[in-house]
Amino acid sequence: MSSNIFTSMGTAWFTLASGERILMNDITKFANVIDTYRNDPYMSMSYTIQQGDRMDTISYKLYDTVDYWWTIPFFNGMHDMNISWPMSDATLNQYIRDKYPLNLFNDVHHHETPDGFTTDVTALSLVHDIPEQDVVGTFGLYPVSIFDHEYKVNEAKRHIRLIDPGHVKAVVDKITAALEG
Repeated sequence: MSSNIFTSMGTAWFTLASGERILMNDITKFANVIDTYRNDPYMSMSYTIQQGDRMDTISYKLYDTVDYWWTIPFFNGMHDMNISWPMSDATLNQYIRDKYPLNLFNDVHHHETPDGFTTDVTALSLVHDIPEQDVVGTFGLYPVSIFDHEYKVNEAKRHIRLIDPGHVKAVVDKITAALEG
């Protein structure tokens, strides 16, 4: 069944992180079909991607087949897996080293208010006419390290929505019908 879906979708050029371009199925072509189901608590479920999870292994774990792997990026609007899929711990550490070559993992990336909002120490200093070195204490700001920031961004990618296993066949049939109609 999934091969018919991909034939119906057509193709699009995709650029990998390495710069190589490959021709692949355009799974985004009919993404609006999914909008009906994504936020429906009866048709979808929350899932946390674990270290080592891949789309095919998640599909097999939940749907007893690898054939529905494509529903994962389709259902979550993942267009670029280099950006959308969470990195392993080792890949994340290398990413941080590459992105911040002159900084240490524990250098301050930004400051947050006690309720978790990102703020700019320099801007607060200027607006409130307070020396920069006094802003953190005055407003109870928390420094967030480069590592903690990048880790939090990566962890947020782990929380996705999936089609509920009891409804996956019906949703896939609707997508198939939309592609054929």
